[in-house]
Formats: sequence, structure tokens, C-alpha cells
Amino acid sequence: MTSKKQVTASRNYIEFDTTKYIRHKSGFYLSRAGDIFQFNHVAYDDSAGFWSDHYWLDSLMFYGEYPNQRPLKGIIDLESFVSDTASRFEKDKKYVYYTWATSDGARRFIVDKADPRTFQSISDRYGKDKSNIYYGSEIVKNADLKTFKVLNDQDSAKDKRHLYHLGDKIE
Repeated sequence: MTSKKQVTASRNYIEFDTTKYIRHKSGFYLSRAGDIFQFNHVAYDDSAGFWSDHYWLDSLMFYGEYPNQRPLKGIIDLESFVSDTASRFEKDKKYVYYTWATSDGARRFIVDKADPRTFQSISDRYGKDKSNIYYGSEIVKNADLKTFKVLNDQDSAKDKRHLYHLGDKIE
């Protein structure tokens, strides 16, 4: 008989076979072979008005330009992994990650040049470290660290010299 474990997700239940996957304290799932998986859930309304739920485990990190992908194993350090529940940023001792939900699950990117020791989220989409401001996984060029402030719409920001939208200088 196969041992099963129920995992709660969005008020629905899905069963994963614990002979194949175990949940790590970081929130990721591990296969018996040591591969790392993230839990994904998508709910959508089909053309007939019926809601469908899909659940799956995904083991890929999106790297650089979409659709380049690499396995999570060997990238994420599970023991130091921390997810900021107030934003889309996550980090471990090696990297800062930016994650967002999409129609086919979640996408996670490495925030190039971000220092995980000093990184902190400012809002859902903006973060900073000792050297830079970031919008998602990209550096906000020439942003002033001391005066940078996110505006009410969460995609716009300002500092003492410029206005920004979606991480780009607009004024």
C-alpha cells in the first residue's frame, strides 16, 4: 500500500505520494533522488463556465531571458531559503529570487547582482540591497537608495531626481 500525504492549497486538497516526495521545511518538495520541486496551483474558468484546478510539482528555475530554464537542484540552498510573504522576493545565502504567479504556475528568476545578505523588499515588486534598487529581477538604473520611495500604485516610484514606472525612469 502506498503512503499518501494531503497538502492544503487554496481551500482544495491534493495528494502527493510521500514515497516519491517529501515536504522540506523551506516549503519545497524533495524527491527521493534529491530533486527540488515547487508546488504550483492554477484555477481557471473554461469556456463553459466551469472552474478547473490543476496542481503539479515543478523543478525548474527560469534563468536570464525566458524560456531558459535550469533545475532548482543545485541553485536553491534549502537550509537558508527564506520567502518574504509580503512581496514576491525570496532569498537564500547565495541568491535573491523574484517570483510571480502566471497562468501556468509560478516563475522564479535570480535577481542578478543582488546581495542576499543586505537585500530587503520595499514593496511587492521593488527591493533593495546595499548598492541598488530592483524592480522584479532588474536593477533600477541610477535610482537613489536614500530617497527612493514606492508610490501607491506599486509599479511607480520616485526618488529626489526621477519618477519611475515598472522600474524604468520616466522623468
